[in-house]
Amino acid sequence: DFYDKYYVPSNITIGIAGDVDPDQMKEFAEMYFGDLREGEPAPMVTTLEPEQRGERRFTIEGNTQPIMLMGYHGVAQSHEDYEALNLVGNIISSGRTSRLYKKLVEEDQLALQVGAFNGFPGSKFASMFLTLAVPNMGVELDSLEQAVYTEIDSVKAGVLTEEELERARTNIRAGIIRGLNNNTGLASNFASTYATQGDWREVFLRLDRIDDVTLEDLQRVAEKYLVKQNRTVGATVRADS
Repeated sequence: DFYDKYYVPSNITIGIAGDVDPDQMKEFAEMYFGDLREGEPAPMVTTLEPEQRGERRFTIEGNTQPIMLMGYHGVAQSHEDYEALNLVGNIISSGRTSRLYKKLVEEDQLALQVGAFNGFPGSKFASMFLTLAVPNMGVELDSLEQAVYTEIDSVKAGVLTEEELERARTNIRAGIIRGLNNNTGLASNFASTYATQGDWREVFLRLDRIDDVTLEDLQRVAEKYLVKQNRTVGATVRADS
């Protein structure tokens, strides 16, 4: 079963941080995990999703707040384009100074909430770049959807500035560093990074890759990944709408 297949020593990463005695930690590891059956190495995931060749759409009806989500096929964290997509998402949606918030929420008042984020649902394998929008009262989802695409198209047109890029770099770097400000964060980040990327040092190597991203990279990845044939659009609507 699932437990016997995946909860085996070869599939465990243990992270320890703090003022500890390494020999004592080894004893604890043996005490708590030593009785685990060796088992077979966890099977590698080899399934590759076929390239999407056209937009997909779905709608769910219900007694709920309308919401729209657009998902674009992206890349794994190990891919050279991952950090550029991360920065695009941060620039267009992070905070009240972001492009989506200023345009759709403050200026045009089309949305109650907007967002964009890269790396869903995880970063080990190819993931998704998502954009989310919640319409303001009386706003049609079609109008809101097109407004989101207009902002994405502006990224493809090369309108982003060096100031926006540097602000996004600072935001992401700060998030990484804040995650390392205590022993729990250190152990968790090092262990999860080793498990997903194969090297705990990737926690710090990411900082260099973030600094290396250029405005041209942002435009390039937007043109490559944030395109119609690469997306799935889902919406929840009221049944009586």
